[in-house]
Formats: sequence, structure tokens, C-alpha cells
Amino acid sequence: MSIFGISIELHVTFILLLVILLGYGWFTAGFISGLKLVLLFVLLFAVVVSHELVHSGVAMLWGIKVPKITLLPIGGAAHVELPEKPHIELIVAVSGPLFNIVFAFFVLVLLWFAYPGAELFPDADLLKMSDAILSFDGLLRFLLHINIVLAVFNLLPIFPMDGGRVFRAILALFMDYARATAVAANMGQYLSLFMVFAGILLPNLWIILIGALIYMAAGQELRVVRLRHALAGLSLGDAAVRDYEFVHESMSLSDFMENAIKPQLSYYPVVDASGAVVGMFNPELVEGSAGGGSSVGEFMVRDYVTFSSSDIVSDKLLGILDKSFVFVEEGGKIIGYITPEYLSALARFREIRGSAI
Repeated sequence: MSIFGISIELHVTFILLLVILLGYGWFTAGFISGLKLVLLFVLLFAVVVSHELVHSGVAMLWGIKVPKITLLPIGGAAHVELPEKPHIELIVAVSGPLFNIVFAFFVLVLLWFAYPGAELFPDADLLKMSDAILSFDGLLRFLLHINIVLAVFNLLPIFPMDGGRVFRAILALFMDYARATAVAANMGQYLSLFMVFAGILLPNLWIILIGALIYMAAGQELRVVRLRHALAGLSLGDAAVRDYEFVHESMSLSDFMENAIKPQLSYYPVVDASGAVVGMFNPELVEGSAGGGSSVGEFMVRDYVTFSSSDIVSDKLLGILDKSFVFVEEGGKIIGYITPEYLSALARFREIRGSAI
């Protein structure tokens, strides 16, 4: 599904969540209750998607591309590669929670006028809440509740949530962006660990899961920023691994293992009969397989991305980290490839060389 040119993707764990909810409601109170529980969470994530679309829309106003939004069981994630400009990050980060606050205000006004004296918040029990949203007043109470929760939760200074990004943007006004990210990420990880411990004590599996995922996300964001700074100004043509050998897709695995494999090479671009590159072959993919008469083409990775040699690494960083490898082309021909592991090693080398000069 695409909205305003932004692809909305469901992570497999999101589908799994809906199946679990259907099963829980079915087992607890019958199949219809399971369906109503699924409807409740679909409505919840409709609000989450709206929140992320506001982030994305504001980013696009600044000329920033937003290719997709991924829905996870703990919420949504807009794939936005913001420039290192604190004022832009501050505005984009605040826009999502601000949307929820404004939405909650209008729902509150509607409740006051349509149902004066009515209870404002729904029952905390999920099954009762799923029953309540089938009525208009119950739907309004649910929307009020969920928008307030999303606004408050996202404004917590836990990086990389919205509040943590606001904190990073403020820090970046007074210090280097990488340093600001490190401070915000470390604080975010400490707070997310606190969430995990709180979830264990309550006990609440949902809080544990959210805390653990935030902890990992903060570390990943810090890694991206450090890579971007270490590789600043480097083109993909300069960074590409050019030590490689082409192999034909029809080559048998036994022939490859006997005659083509090199101890220093991990990846081999694969060509077809016309000489066009059609994929990448990694010998590790065939470990433990029967081999025999199988060909390289049966095990190669066909889903690949190609970037121009003139592209800047820092501009394409997220696209590279999202793949096991990307090809680099120049003049319509493949001249090399890049892997996330190689980029990390290259960044470390540049950091060491820079500190030694």
C-alpha cells in the first residue's frame, strides 16, 4: 500500500501479532471477540500510521525523501534520512506528537458536546475496549486515550523516539552531531533498560519488549551516525571493493569449489550468457548443501541494488546497511560492490588513520 508516494509495509511480526490477538480473543470469549480485538489494533495502528505520515509529510516539506513506513508490533517507523541540521530534526520530531495532541483535543471537544458528562476514558480491559469501539462514544473515548498515550510516550527523552530526537537536536546546537547522538543514545539505552526492569517487576511483557527494542534501535542509530561521520565525503566509487571475480550462473558448485573459489574473496558477481550481471554469489550460502550438480545460479542472490560510483556513501548509507551487499556501477558497468561489514571496517580504518595523523 502507498500513501502520498510513501510505501506502507507490514513487518512479518506485525502479522504475527494480529494472529496472536485473534487466537487470544477466540480462546477467551469466542471467534467474534477475536475479530473485534483485531479491529481494535487495526484502529490503533491507523492512528500510528497517521502519526508517522505527519512526520514524513513535514520531512518532505524540507525536500527529504521518505521511501517507506514499516509497521512493527511496537509501533511504526518512518525511514527518513534527516540531514544533520538540529532545527529540521527538532521540527520533524515534534510534529508527530503534536498531531496526536491536536487530534486528542478535537476528540475531547466532540465528546464534551456530543456526550456531556460521559466518562472520558475506556475500560483498560482489552476485550471490553474492543466491544466499546463498536459504539460512537466508545470509539471517541478510545481515540482520545490512544492519542494521549502516543503523545506522552513518544515525548519521553528516550532516543531514538521522538522525545529522544528532540533531546539530540537540542544537544546538537551546542556540540558536534556525533557527540550529541552518543549522549542521547546512551541516555536512551539507560532509560530503556529501566523500562525492561520495570516490565520484569510488574510483570508486563509488552514493556519488556518495547524497552529491549528501543535499546537495540538506539545502538543502531549511533552506529549509523558514526559511520556517516567516519566516511564523510567518500564516494561509492572510492569505497567499492574492486578485488572480485565474475562467475557464470551455469557454473556447477563442484567446478566453482575446485577452480574458481579464492580464499581472499567472499562475494562473486554472477553473469548470464550475455555477460550481464544478474546477481551475487556467496560461497557461505551453500555450506551444508548437497552441492553435486547444483549451479551457482541456484544459490545466488538476485535481489540487489545498484548505486552510481559518483554517489556519496553518507547519502546512501541506510540503503547500503539495509542490504547484504550493493553493486557499484560506472558508465553502465559494474565496477565493484560494497557490504555493510566492509563499510564498518573501512570506517574504523579511517578513524584510526585520522587519529594517527
